[in-house]
Amino acid sequence: MRAGGDFHVSGLVGIDPSTGEPAGAGIQDQTHQALRNCRAVLVSIRMTAVTA
Repeated sequence: MRAGGDFHVSGLVGIDPSTGEPAGAGIQDQTHQALRNCRAVLVSIRMTAVTA
């Protein structure tokens, strides 16, 4: 959802888009995949992730 100059992303999970399966067996692998998925969404709309 775009709000002013911000874009809010939620509901992303650790699914590997190339296989449709959870990434790895554990929470760490799936968390890393969820962050990669989030980055891919932001890149697709020409935005970047910023940490506070």
